[in-house]
Amino acid sequence: MVANKYVITLLGEKDHGKSTFIGNLLIATGTVSEHRIKDAEKYAKSGRFEPAYILDSFPEERSQEMTIDTTRAEIEQDGNIYEFIDVPGHLELIKNMLSGASNGDLAILMVSAKSGEGFQPQTKRHIFLSNLLGINAMIVAVNKMDLSGYDKDIFDRICSEVKLYLDAIGFNKPLHFIPISAYGNENIVSRSDNMPWYNNKPMFDTIREFASEYGHGDTPKIKGLRLIVQDVIEDNGKSIVFGQIYSGTILVNANVRIEPTGSMEKVLELHAKGKATDSAEAGTNVVIKLEGTGFVKRGDIITDGSGSSMLKIKAKVFLIRQLDVVKPQKLVFKFNNNDLVASAIVPKGSISPETGIYGPAGNILYENTSALVDIHLTKPYLVERFEDLRELGRFGIFEGNDLIGIGVVV
Repeated sequence: MVANKYVITLLGEKDHGKSTFIGNLLIATGTVSEHRIKDAEKYAKSGRFEPAYILDSFPEERSQEMTIDTTRAEIEQDGNIYEFIDVPGHLELIKNMLSGASNGDLAILMVSAKSGEGFQPQTKRHIFLSNLLGINAMIVAVNKMDLSGYDKDIFDRICSEVKLYLDAIGFNKPLHFIPISAYGNENIVSRSDNMPWYNNKPMFDTIREFASEYGHGDTPKIKGLRLIVQDVIEDNGKSIVFGQIYSGTILVNANVRIEPTGSMEKVLELHAKGKATDSAEAGTNVVIKLEGTGFVKRGDIITDGSGSSMLKIKAKVFLIRQLDVVKPQKLVFKFNNNDLVASAIVPKGSISPETGIYGPAGNILYENTSALVDIHLTKPYLVERFEDLRELGRFGIFEGNDLIGIGVVV
């Protein structure tokens, strides 16, 4: 029986060794079959076997030597599953985190120690995004130590660069640095004799420790009931609601409020885990029969009366496409299953993802930049600060069907 599933997001530049690391980790842990290894060997160039080929599902990826889509790999150890998600760019990272696929819990940052590579601006933007979306801890793997002569000074210099940047953007989460050679399988599952100056545990042991300690998400800071409605059906004049509780407790016979309409309903029946129950707590999927009908729809939020819908949201956003807030456009802010339309967006300040430095606001929000904004909605909606309850504090920004950014309520 599997005890836990931990999802780890891989961050870093193309060619810095993320896929090679996962490929060799799959081999070293006995996760990948001999058949899969032999299949990957067919694509080796000049007799050089590439562990990354184990992950790449598409011939185009092998021929271009790059990952062109989100790659997932699972390793089962000690009754736990560790799922690694490699995302090649901002858009994939945002989609994964918005959908909850990575849950924002743990990240591995891969930085190459090879001359001419190192800590790049694209990597910094990936870290900024991940921090914005709430990762709990990070392991920094300084890769290609074999190509830098296993030089401790190079490792220390890269660690200092990364740490200075993390301090600048306010990253104050658990952090660990480890020197590795992904291709040489050094410091991956066992200590490397070539780096005796590193006295800590190898990579996979560190991943398991971090997962166990920090891989369980954040406990909501609000105590009130917040249940997000996922579906509704009508049965003999009563509303049957399917949803998940993200904070608080729901009780049979309790009066609850539906946001954003503000209507009050009484809980007649409550089912969890396929059985009738008198109460259910955060983290539970439930089925509820309400006294009335016609007042609840998908995307609504059921509360115990605490909290209230609002027309203005203070948020921090990251844009993957330029946006002129003065020009008329139809922007949709997707909170859970609700599409919210803004009557105005008022920039309050800019933030550089490369330096973490705050600057003045402008009417143009440029591609790959971040900003503090006030979003004025055309109708009220219940949100929470992201640090208080993630599920009600993050949103996607869409223009038509195009995802152009991500935001969190501050």
